[in-house]
Amino acid sequence: MRHHPNITSWKFRKGVKRAEKSNAIDNYILGTIGKDMDTKTWESFFDGPPPEPMTEKEKADFIYTLHGVSVASDAFFPFRDNIDRAVLEKWLPEFAIRDLTVATIALKYTQSNSVVYAKNGQVIGIGAGQQSRIHCTRLAGDKVDNWYMRHHPNITSWKFRKGVKRAEKSNAIDNYILGTIGKDMDTKTWESFFDGPPPEPMTEKEKADFIYTLHGVSVASDAFFPFRDNIDRAVLVS
Repeated sequence: MRHHPNITSWKFRKGVKRAEKSNAIDNYILGTIGKDMDTKTWESFFDGPPPEPMTEKEKADFIYTLHGVSVASDAFFPFRDNIDRAVLEKWLPEFAIRDLTVATIALKYTQSNSVVYAKNGQVIGIGAGQQSRIHCTRLAGDKVDNWYMRHHPNITSWKFRKGVKRAEKSNAIDNYILGTIGKDMDTKTWESFFDGPPPEPMTEKEKADFIYTLHGVSVASDAFFPFRDNIDRAVLVS
C-alpha cells in the first residue's frame, strides 16, 4: 500500500521526520487516524490540505495487483463488517484481520471442502477437495509444517553444487523434511546435489521443536468445523 500513487504523491511539510512520515502513512493505511493518532497531529504533517481517505475497496483493488496477481474486485471480503466489533477490537490484531481476509479470498477459489492457513499476508497451506474437513485441516497443516521447516537454519545453510536446478533443490528439501530419502528419492541422487558432504538427517524431535516456534498463523474454512479435532490440528501450527 505504501507504493500506491495516492501515497507516493504526498507532500509533507518541511521538517517532518522520517519516523513521523512512516507513522502517518501507517495510520492512513490502517484507518486508525483519530484513534491511534490524533487527527490534528496527522493533518499537521502535510504541506497543504491533508489527503482524502481511501475506501476499503480501493485499498483491496490495489493490494490484489501485488506480484502480478489480480483478483476480481467482487472477491473482496469485508472481514471487519462480518464479525462482532467487540471481538474485533479486543482479540484480533491487524495482522490477523489481514491474514484471515487473504485466507477467506483463497477459499473462494478452492474446491470444497477447503481449509486455508495464512501468515504475513500470504497463504502458506491449502487443503482442499477432501471428503472430510479434518483431512483438509491436516493436509493444509502438513504443508504449513513443510513451509516453515524450509526456514530452519540447518536447511537455509545448505550448499548445493553448481548446476543444480531450482526444482531439484526444492525436491531435495522436501524429501529431507519428509524423511523420504531412499524411498521417494534415491539416496545417491540426493547426495549428488551437494557441494561437499550431504547434510545430516534431523530427528523428529528436532523438527517438532522448530515447528513449535511458529506463531501468528491464521486459519479459515469454507464452512464451520463440525468437530474439535480440526481445532486440535490447527492449534499445532498457530
